[in-house]
Amino acid sequence: MTQPLAIVLTAAIIVSPGSTAVEEASARRGQYLSALRFYARFAPVYFLENSGYDLMNDSAFAGIPNVHLRSVTAGEDEARGKGYREFRALDGWYTQEKDPPQRILKITGRYLYANISALLQECRETSADVLLFDLYRDDRVALTSLFSVSWEDYGRYIQGLHVHAEDSSGAWIERLVYRGLLGAKTRSFRHEPDIGGISGSSGRAMRASRVKFSVRQAARSFNRLFDSRFLYFRGTAFKPVKELIRKQSDW
Repeated sequence: MTQPLAIVLTAAIIVSPGSTAVEEASARRGQYLSALRFYARFAPVYFLENSGYDLMNDSAFAGIPNVHLRSVTAGEDEARGKGYREFRALDGWYTQEKDPPQRILKITGRYLYANISALLQECRETSADVLLFDLYRDDRVALTSLFSVSWEDYGRYIQGLHVHAEDSSGAWIERLVYRGLLGAKTRSFRHEPDIGGISGSSGRAMRASRVKFSVRQAARSFNRLFDSRFLYFRGTAFKPVKELIRKQSDW
């Protein structure tokens, strides 16, 4: 049966040395399992693994209810960056999935959003032709660690963008997606994503203090009073968006 809304988790259990702060496959496997057990309580989950790990023969993954396991052929162009690899995997799944959901909420695999229930409800309340993306106007980037689109709009606006990604030349996937969405009907998330988990860049646990989170939510709400499509700042810390991308792009 086609699902009206599903979570899509991207994953790479086996990674090259030096490509991320959390390299040990057993540690990454455990973090992905924790994420799946958490999210599967709220919505169906498609788990996309693209590192060549023998996912289908791992009983721990197979035993989680409400989870659809999908092994995507690993690519050979790791030097082009994590964004290239992640969106290559998404495209591979998109072209092969025989039972797609009507709408997806894509999450970088090992991240845990404490307010996932509110984020999912926002997705359910959003019109099919609206793409939920946090787009930063001044920096001209789209945060790709969390977004929601209809199945049709993924193919219309996002599919194929990864072929132009090359981190070393500054062609980040976040910049490519931003440009690709300029003609789309987009809106920022109403809820500030309350992110947790382990950063692939630093290896440290991530979650803002409740004071910082409240400030960020207030800043987002104020921003949306005058522009619901683009974001212009992030709380009172005014963190450079480049740094934000670095922290949220590692999976």
